[in-house]
Amino acid sequence: MRFAIKTRPEHTTWAQLRDMWIAADDFEVFESAWNWDHFYPLTGDPAGSNLEAWSMLAAMAQATHRIRIGCQVSG
Repeated sequence: MRFAIKTRPEHTTWAQLRDMWIAADDFEVFESAWNWDHFYPLTGDPAGSNLEAWSMLAAMAQATHRIRIGCQVSG
């Protein structure tokens, strides 16, 4: 069985997401981490913050060491 995390890059900060992915990278039960590529938040304020998926993945690649990363939905 494989386990993964999926974070929603809406209504959050880069630092919060980075810390979550680093924690998942340190916890060996998680094999992979995923985000999405929606262009606006799907919940809450549609004008709220929403990080862009592919730039976020590039930054997460340098912040993590072991975990596999990917984009669950890509527009």
